[in-house]
This record gives sequence, structure tokens and C-alpha cells, in this order.
Amino acid sequence: MSSLPESYDREVIQMVHTGSTDSAFLVGRDCRRSVRPGDFVETVARDGQVESGVVLHHDKGLVSLYTADGRTIELLSSLVTFTVKNLVNRTFMDCLEEEGSPSSPLLQHLSNYLKLFIRSSINLSVKMKPYMDVVYAQTASARGIRGVSFDQILRDLFENARIYRPISPSMGLCAYLLLKESSFGRFCADSPEFFPLPERSPEGVDDVLKSYLVYPDPKLQPFVNKNMSELYPERDTDSWLTAPNSVYQMLKETGKIDGNPLLVKGSNFWKTSDGEIHDDVEEKLTSMLNKGLRKKSVLAHKEWNELPVYAFSHSHDIAFSLDMRKPDSWTLYLHIIDLSHSIGFQDGPLLDLLQYRGKSVRLKEGMRSLFPESFRFRTGFTRANNQPVQCLTLSVEIQPWEPVEWNMGHVNAQFTSINNSAIQYFDGQKVDESMGWKYERIGDELFNILDIKEDKSSLLTINRATRYHLTCIREIIEKHYWKRMDAAQIPSNVQTFEDQTLDWYSGSRKIVQEARIFAGHLCSLFGLRERLKLPSIDRSLGLPSYTEVGYPMDSLFSMIPQWQIRNLLERRAFEETNKTLVLTKPTNIETYIDQKIRPQDSLIDYLYNRIQRFHKLSNLQDKIRQTSGYYIFRCIVNEDAQYPHIASAFCPELDMDVEVVLVPNARLYAGDRILCNQIQEISPVDGLLVLCI
Repeated sequence: MSSLPESYDREVIQMVHTGSTDSAFLVGRDCRRSVRPGDFVETVARDGQVESGVVLHHDKGLVSLYTADGRTIELLSSLVTFTVKNLVNRTFMDCLEEEGSPSSPLLQHLSNYLKLFIRSSINLSVKMKPYMDVVYAQTASARGIRGVSFDQILRDLFENARIYRPISPSMGLCAYLLLKESSFGRFCADSPEFFPLPERSPEGVDDVLKSYLVYPDPKLQPFVNKNMSELYPERDTDSWLTAPNSVYQMLKETGKIDGNPLLVKGSNFWKTSDGEIHDDVEEKLTSMLNKGLRKKSVLAHKEWNELPVYAFSHSHDIAFSLDMRKPDSWTLYLHIIDLSHSIGFQDGPLLDLLQYRGKSVRLKEGMRSLFPESFRFRTGFTRANNQPVQCLTLSVEIQPWEPVEWNMGHVNAQFTSINNSAIQYFDGQKVDESMGWKYERIGDELFNILDIKEDKSSLLTINRATRYHLTCIREIIEKHYWKRMDAAQIPSNVQTFEDQTLDWYSGSRKIVQEARIFAGHLCSLFGLRERLKLPSIDRSLGLPSYTEVGYPMDSLFSMIPQWQIRNLLERRAFEETNKTLVLTKPTNIETYIDQKIRPQDSLIDYLYNRIQRFHKLSNLQDKIRQTSGYYIFRCIVNEDAQYPHIASAFCPELDMDVEVVLVPNARLYAGDRILCNQIQEISPVDGLLVLCI
């Protein structure tokens, strides 16, 4: 597109443009109802050919368009998909109609005007693209799957860009171009609205729709119909909306699945041929039930000869190991050995079929996956020495000094084989008894003062530190894993077969979620054993990730286990105090509490405040990712400051102190109110938020 002198640009615009400051834009079916000369329209043919131009004539379902490259074409008005009303001055169009000459100089003016109009819209779309991401985040995430008018999107777009002036025609075309280029959703031919696809579907919807492909349960048809009709409002046939092929098409269009054949949670349940979906599980049903055997070829065996594997003799169904050979990346492995005990089923062949076909359970809140990846068969378990112990292993990658956020994608599952001789079995009860510790509660009931005495009659040839470590592991397993698991069991009648009655209102045993919580506590334990520093010791490190991987982080004691804080406080206290006198004389006990225990309350307050700040900044960081970082913070200056120093201010919206970078020659006084519209740095782990004016 050739460039033109600015003076000529202004002359052409004054000649051709309507001068209106209130433009109207139409999409969908509204485009075809009122097409008039002077409108700018876009048409899309059935073969995908796109044309755009100014309407010269409209008669009997045909529109005559004049394009920017000087062509005059005729198309069906039913092909119009987008309209900018009254782009060209009505007087100009009347003059053009009176001349009626294909070589009229007015047509050249019109061509140049179209070039200017399209060029300015394209240039504007480059600058406005980040703000369209903000509109999408607000529309798709907050409002869910429903149609949004183009005018609403247009207003939101320029409001987020802080452009408060009448919408011009180039602004409307700019927004339309951005929507067409994006993968946010689709325009519907029979609706004047834009249907954005949600950034993430509501929790459980994807699993329900994928499980519907595996087994089209008639009880799920109303749920599937409702969700599919929201995505495809132009479809009014229930048979199409509830067909597995339609659900498969939708999941593929929205990026929930890709490839062919269909992959559902890592297992190949379906294959497509000639556009049809076939269930290949039924062919294997009889043989699996009769033999009750697994194909060894599907197991991805891995020998654990280098890493120690820990287990307790009273708990044969779980073991763990931690790979700390890489200083910057650890891997925690959780080995679930007896899967039948973990899930609640005792029938081996039945469990095999359940895991192979369903891979999920139907609960009150929807479908829930038991394991995120390759979860097909229950493997055997034997206590014979030197025999391999087959188990399902969950692995989690951990960066010791970086914040870690876990979701389904971060927890990988694979079948492994561990030599029985490599598993270190300990009797948890004997480990506990061999510690020889005497407990006496004093002062704040949160802490116990331990009179640590090594029991010489210990039956285990391990040192005190190792026994303490193992006791903590046992405590975590019993209190933070199995206890929570037993409180939310899956009843044995929950199945995904046609001939079984499904219990929709059962409790859930969320194995993966509990495994994450368990992994977080274990990482915290290993962090203490490796003498990683707590934030109270080295504040420059912020909150090391080994204290924050515990999920969910809803309180102080889920993030930093109670025994870990207790250990730190008591170790400091006993280094400076004769514990024998403290534990025998009441007066000295009170003095000890006043001098040694209560001053440590500041540590608890510090940790609590850091966790609260971590939560607030983490939530803010998530919102910034969704809205491309366009925020305004209203702050009150805490104390006088001037450039080049950094000012301290309080942000009421965040309910926290922040730091503000000043511009040259700037000076602020305590109590000043300022607006900050840029984030210089945000670090939830360090509790740092630096803003700019």
C-alpha cells in the first residue's frame, strides 16, 4: 500500500469521510439486514475467499463493492460478516452515482481513502494487541462461555487502553481484525455476538466430556447438552449436541485434545476411522476378566539401584525416595505399591478394567481423575528378597531455591520396578520407642520442650538424627497423608461400567492432591535435614521453596510444619540454657519462658506476615498474567523521600506496604497520595513489590 503525503491524506478524508463521531459496527446476522451505499463491509465466501470494500449499490440480495485495489465486484449480501456503517459521506456517494463513470476521479479518491482507512486500522491493531489480551481475560475468565456483543468488546478494549474518546471507524476495524487474528473464540453467522472460548474450562468439565467419549453415559447427556449448546448456539438438535463425535470435535477445536487417535489422559481409548469413533475396550473385556493378567510390555520398568528407597514395615503400600544429586533441581518420587489398597478395591481383574477404561471416578462435583498419566494396570507386590516390586511412581520436579507451583501437569506418573533388596524397611513403632524422648508441656501449648536422651537399648543401629528423621516421616505419613485419605474414601460401588449404578454423591479420595501435600511435607523435612536456611536466619532468601511446596498453602502450619518451627526454637534455646535446671525448678521455668520462648514470638509473627504477603503477591501476580499487567495502584506515602531514593508507601487496596521508584527531581512527603501505573518488580517469594509513578 503506497504512502501518500499527509496533506493529501487530510484532503481526502475531508472529502470522503462522513465526519461522524459515533460510528456503528455490525457483525453476524445484523450485517445482512441493513446494507446501504457508503458502508464498509467484509464478505466471506463459502470457499473462504475474503473481500472488503465500500458498498456502491445494494439490490435484490446483491451488493456491489468497490475495493481498495480499484476493483468493482458483486457478491451476495448473505456473505457479509462485518459492517462499518456510513463510512463514506452520503453526498460523496450521490456525486459518484451521478457521474457513473468507471474512470471518475472520485473513484480514485475513494480508493485512496480506503487505503488510508485500512492502513490506519492495521497500524492501530499493532498497538492495541496487548489490550485485547486484557479484554479476553476479563470476558472469558470472568463471564464464562456466553456471547458478548462486539460493541461491548470494543468499549472494553479502549477502556483498558485508557482511550476515552468517541470510537472512530478505524478503531472498530482494528478491534475486528484483532478478534479475527486471535484464537479467543468465534463469530456465529446467526448471532450478532462474539463467543469467546474460556481460557480454562470450569473445574471438572473437561474430565466429564472426555469420560463421555470413553463411555457415553445417558445420565450425562443433559450436562453435555447444556455445555455444548453454549458453545454451539446455532445447533438446536439434541442428537448432534450429545453425539460423541460432536464432543470430540469441540474438544479438538478448543485445544483440549490433539492428534489422532484421541488421547484421554495419556491412554489410547478410542481410534477414529472415516470420521467415526470406535470403542476398542470391549474387544479386550472378556480376555481381561478371564485371565486377570497384565501385558508386561506396557510397563515402563525402571530399576532403582542408585537412590535409596524408604518404606515402613507396617505400611507396605507406599515408599518414597528423593534425588538430590543435582543442586538446582531435586526430584521426589512417591512409590504407591499396593494400588488396590490405595483406591479401595480388592478385586484385581475388576480394578484392572476400571483403571484401563475409566481412569476416573464420578463424584458429586464431577469427574475426578485418579492419576494424571499412564495409569492402566495394577501391578503385583511380593516380599521375596531380590524380587522386583512393581509400583506406580509419582514424580515431582522441585527447584530448591525457586518458588514452585504444582498442578496436574507437574505430577508425572509411571510404572517402575524396584528391587526388594533396595527398599529399606523400618518398624515405625520401634523407631518411635527407640528415641527415648520424654515430653513435658510448659508455657505456650504450641511447643513441647524435649528432654532429649538417647536410649541405649535401641534395637536399631542408627543414630539419633536418623531416628528423629524417620519418626518425622512416619508422623507425616500417618497424620498428613493416610489420615486425610481415610477421611475421604471412595466407596467400592463407584464404577464406570454400563451395568453398575453410579454413586454421584460419594466422598472422594483425591490421591493426586494428597500426594502433593505429602510431597510438600516431605520436601520440608528433607530441607531441614540438609540444613537449608529458614527466612528467619537469612532474610535475603525470602521464603525458600522447600517451605512453600506444601499444598494447599492456606495457613501457617500447612506451609511450615509445627515440628520444624519447634525444632528451630528449642535448638536455639537449649544452646544457651541448662535444660536440667529449667525443667526442675518452676521459678526458672517461668524465667526461661520469659527470656527464651516469648521473644521467639517475633519469629512466628514474621513467618505469618511473610506468608500473608506471599499470598497477596501471588494472587496479584496471577491477575497480572490474566490482564497483561494493566493496573493502577493508589498509595499513601509513609515518609518523606526524594529522587534517587526509593519511597515507602502503603497501598490500601493491597493492604500492604510497597516501594515506589521516583522520577528525577521528584520529592514526596508523608501523607501524599500518589497513583502508580507500572510494576517495576514483583516477587512473592521475596515479598517484594516495587511500583513506578
